[in-house]
Amino acid sequence: MRPRPEKYVFAAAGLATATFALVLATAAAAAPPANDNFAGAIALTGDGGSQAGTNNEATAEPGEPDHAGRPAFASVWYSWDASADGIVTLDTCTADFDTRLAVYQGAAVDALTEVASNDDSESCGPGSLQSSLSFTADSGVTYRIAVDGFFETGSFTLKWNRAPLPPTNVTRPIVSGSTYVGDTLNVTAGEWSSGPPVSYTYQWQRCGSALTNVALGRPVTASRVFGPDNGPEMAVDGSRWTYWNAGDYAPQWIAIDLQAPYPLSTIRADISQLPDGDTVHELSVAGPNPQDDYRLVHTFSGFTHDLDILEQSGISGQVEFIRVKTTESPSWVAWREIEALSGCSDIAGATGTSYTLTGADTGSTVRAIVRASNVTGPTAAASEETAPITVLAPSNTVLPAITGRPKPSGTLTAIPGTWRGSPPISFAYQWQRCRGLSCTDVDGATDSTYSVDESDSGTTLRVLVTASNAAGSASSASASTARVPYMCRVPNLKRKRLAAARRTLRARHCSLGRIRHAHSRRARRGLIVSQKPRAGRQLAERGRVSIVVSLGRPHRKS
Repeated sequence: MRPRPEKYVFAAAGLATATFALVLATAAAAAPPANDNFAGAIALTGDGGSQAGTNNEATAEPGEPDHAGRPAFASVWYSWDASADGIVTLDTCTADFDTRLAVYQGAAVDALTEVASNDDSESCGPGSLQSSLSFTADSGVTYRIAVDGFFETGSFTLKWNRAPLPPTNVTRPIVSGSTYVGDTLNVTAGEWSSGPPVSYTYQWQRCGSALTNVALGRPVTASRVFGPDNGPEMAVDGSRWTYWNAGDYAPQWIAIDLQAPYPLSTIRADISQLPDGDTVHELSVAGPNPQDDYRLVHTFSGFTHDLDILEQSGISGQVEFIRVKTTESPSWVAWREIEALSGCSDIAGATGTSYTLTGADTGSTVRAIVRASNVTGPTAAASEETAPITVLAPSNTVLPAITGRPKPSGTLTAIPGTWRGSPPISFAYQWQRCRGLSCTDVDGATDSTYSVDESDSGTTLRVLVTASNAAGSASSASASTARVPYMCRVPNLKRKRLAAARRTLRARHCSLGRIRHAHSRRARRGLIVSQKPRAGRQLAERGRVSIVVSLGRPHRKS
């Protein structure tokens, strides 16, 4: 990579004596700005506004710190008192020269602590040479602001704005519910500190499956950018052949917001470097809250080549923000790709306060991400992961039941009852005949419906339901029906005597109805000569059959 061209200021020489004297006189007449020195800082008031200024004829004071990593050149000073906690943004985006911007705390120019600084900011536009920065302000603190040029002077407008802090998670969201496939989990929002209004959104995640690069496509910022084609987003686009380029030497940094706290197994950083050489890179992480300080995870130090990959595993805690800072490099600082690998990933469409577990969750854990938002923006918090999701074997909670009338030629229908267990649950049926407490299977009767026939007469019927899923099976029987009645098939009683007729009717589950007597020329006395209904008819159990009994031949008149 070719180095960035340095900017120089040249002094003309060899001018005529009169011209030189005129220049000296003009320079002597020009006065530096009133806020040239730290002690003369102009006070900015309010939570937002703009202040016109210039650093023409400004100077650098003895003991003045470097601004945005470079020695002071022609700085002017401002001060601002924070009336409340908040996120403060400063910029010189409309300046007519290459600016630098820095914020400090401290009471003397030689005893300042840097809070934030910036040279060139993409926030002012692609390839901008102007400056923009933001920092978290604490109520009651006085902040010192320096506006300087990169070996340039000119006019500028300093703009500032304080916004409320984004929500801060105090108590993590809590997931409740049993962890069986088919059950429903619920999540509470947790407790948050922030000014109203606050709204919440939800995202359920599955954890413990294949690792996912959760940095892919996430918001990313960088200390500097070399042109619009090498923005920091190129380092999280999933391609090794695009890259972020700072367009400058170390120190430079790039930071990624994962937009939710994640347990990370590995962070990888893919180097873009030419020439090869000794480098030092600091890997830091922060989160889950935006105001959390970065903590150093590892320092990579050694000889590196283009396309080398630096990898760090064993990152502890919940990480939302990743920063890679290069402190030494033989070339402009650049990265091809930065990956953050996690076993947690979003469940598509699971964006409510509840989530019903599916078979895809089996063996994994589940957690919920809650994002609280106010006017400044969102903050994400993650619940603890659940226990591993398992499949629950079926168990019956409401017995199976039977509908329909238990009579020959009738149809019975089984209702499987209510079962606890993970879906999908399938049901199998077996109809049984019962005599007292003894029940036996009806051969071939394995449908959810059953046609009653005469062979069931005198028995009760029940259905045995077997529920099955991936974890096992269980069976439960319905209550028995009422006894299936016998059918009365009317026998032929003609030519039988009354006693024999009674026995025959009883054997056929019929009963004797009305008895009439009449003379008959064909049948002897005591024999049945007719019946109603006729033989072969089918009646309900104990259906009545009426008969006519012969009185013998009629007497002749004398």
